[in-house]
This record gives sequence, structure tokens and C-alpha cells, in this order.
Amino acid sequence: YNDLDKSRSEIRLLRILPATKDDCTLRCELFTFPLQGDYPRYVALSYVWGDTSITENIFINGSVTPITKSLALALRRFRDGCPASKYASFLWADVICVNQSNIAEKTHQVRMMAMTYERAACVMSWLG
Repeated sequence: YNDLDKSRSEIRLLRILPATKDDCTLRCELFTFPLQGDYPRYVALSYVWGDTSITENIFINGSVTPITKSLALALRRFRDGCPASKYASFLWADVICVNQSNIAEKTHQVRMMAMTYERAACVMSWLG
């Protein structure tokens, strides 16, 4: 993860790449945008984490990243054309878009969470 600029209220947004005919693996790109300036339309994902011991590997910027099966199902549904995907091509999901190993970043991003959801073009709820 690159550091986020707190003064610009930066967040990371995920773009899920299309599936190929032969491979349904989730492949994504992560971008940084300021919420104080120009940022793309995005969908904020609110989801049930599910059993954290059941994971699936996805690729983010070419690196393997384990995520919960519940989140993988939500991302796949978004990629494959759920109604929320019509609002934006970018997605915000806390466990991916916030560096979970950086306590200072997590604290700041939690304080920004209301703004993150408020500025989303749409909020997608996923119950698993």
C-alpha cells in the first residue's frame, strides 16, 4: 500500500477487471483518489465478513491477496453485472481499500467512513 494523504482525504478505490472466458479469478487494480477534489463515481460496499478462516485468493495490482469467501462472492457479483455496477466502475470495500496493518491509517479511515459512504454514487449491501 502507498500512504494516503490525510490533508486531501484520500481513499483507495478498487476496479475489478473483466473475467476471461477461461478464468473466473478475480483480478483487480487499486487506485488512490482525494475525496476533497475530483474522484470517480464509485460504489461503497457494505458486507458481512463471513467466516474469516474461509478465504479465496484474488489478484490486486498483480499480487495475490486472500479475502473472505463472502467478500469474493460480493466482488464477483459486482463484476458480473449486479444493478449497483451500473452506477460506477470503481468499488470501495474497507478490508481491501484500507491498509489493515496500518493502525494510524485505519483510525483515520474509520473517521472518514461517513464521508466515504456519503460520497458514493451508490451503496451496495451484501449479506452473503
